[in-house]
Amino acid sequence: MDEILAKWPLISEILLYVVGFNLFLSGAKSALDAIKEKTKSDLDNKAADFLSKVVGWISKILDLIGYNPQHK
Repeated sequence: MDEILAKWPLISEILLYVVGFNLFLSGAKSALDAIKEKTKSDLDNKAADFLSKVVGWISKILDLIGYNPQHK
């Protein structure tokens, strides 16, 4: 993996952006999870569910690449 990143720095830059995007979405999902039970609106529940699916797919992609730490 290190050899590929050394030869193609664009890949490491893309991975950095994907990991950062995943962290941002994970934070947004955590915030929505914290407030979704406290509000009457159904919109935040749907947004939390949607973000959960997106974060799950991105995590799976990063797992395939071998860039994500193991989930517990």
